Amino acid sequence: MRQYALGLLSHDICSAWPCAQLRLYGSLATGLCSPASDIDVALVHAPPVSAPQLLLALHALLQGRPHVAGAQLLPNAEVPILKLSLLVPAADAQLALVDVDISVCCAGATPDEHYNHQGLAAVGPVRAALRELPALRSLTICLKHYLAALGLNQTYTGGLCAHAVLLLVRAYLQDLAIKRIRAEAHEAALRGSAARPSVQEADPDLGAALLGLLNHYADFDFARTQVCWADAADWA
Repeated sequence: MRQYALGLLSHDICSAWPCAQLRLYGSLATGLCSPASDIDVALVHAPPVSAPQLLLALHALLQGRPHVAGAQLLPNAEVPILKLSLLVPAADAQLALVDVDISVCCAGATPDEHYNHQGLAAVGPVRAALRELPALRSLTICLKHYLAALGLNQTYTGGLCAHAVLLLVRAYLQDLAIKRIRAEAHEAALRGSAARPSVQEADPDLGAALLGLLNHYADFDFARTQVCWADAADWA
């Protein structure tokens, strides 16, 4: 259904801007999606105008399309977004809704200038982190599902976006790994062993990790401590 929705949207956009493309990012691109996840796409190679102007034009373009069940433009958000609900065929000749968030990937005033979109740039580092931290995927999806059930998964209504959840889980797991490595190194030193502690925990206890994560951030001082992807300064 998601591929069908992307096909419909790509056809609509290319009918107006033949060079434009949709590039996938977010949870669907990294493998962190759930059945309820929306589709995050960036519009690239579009006319060289500001993101709010481009999304306004796209919003007007899609008005009246039979497969567009809903459209909400957020031009003043930190990252301007056009939120769509698309009708696509489902099982038993029924129709289903697929939610799509469209942002714009453009850096300057001319089409030749370098495109810049942190969501697109983050896909590679996120995939690498998922390989390095076995518990990251399960804990992130669990928390995303829980926040969605509470209606706290949208930043524009005061919730926490999926990438913020990923940052919090990754920071906790890295801190946990550092403490484990130090403890193993200390025990090895007491035994007089030269063996180096393993960087990756083979079979993490997900239940214990989830409880530890919740306890960790229950007492976390967000006013004084920043959680960020420290090694991704070159994304911009």
